[in-house]
Amino acid sequence: MSKLILAIGAGAVLAMVSTSAFSDELLVTSGSAKGRSSHALDFSTNGEAVGFQFNIRLPEGISPEQVNVKSCVAELPKSHSGQCRVNKNEIVGLVFSDSNEKLPAGLVSVGRISFDGNVQKGLEISQFLVSDANANPIRATTKVVGNGSDLAKPGQERVK
Repeated sequence: MSKLILAIGAGAVLAMVSTSAFSDELLVTSGSAKGRSSHALDFSTNGEAVGFQFNIRLPEGISPEQVNVKSCVAELPKSHSGQCRVNKNEIVGLVFSDSNEKLPAGLVSVGRISFDGNVQKGLEISQFLVSDANANPIRATTKVVGNGSDLAKPGQERVK
């Protein structure tokens, strides 16, 4: 019986450690075809996040007119809204819930961004902020994953 209690206690401690070590992450998966590069935006979360903001610098040689953000937040759950805008040198995205509802735990599809033209340099996520239902910050990282022939180097990761 004491071994069972010890095993349950060890499991509970392990679960707490793994939960507290988990950070939310913005994943940008890159691909390109026919002079256009397309990038899926996904958000991995433990289920505490209510909203987030991200800034992606425009790659070298790309002007704001070459950026398409029409589908940037098109795949969000119905509980959330968002928008993306392109300014002089970056894309700014914002995701939120009017009802303060948490995003579901796991991998959440956000949307897609795309660029016209042949881009030579990798994407850079210059800022990524995540908050909970009380507007407290949540630890977060970013990762840009490429396919070897696109904007990002395979496995490129930036922790913000």
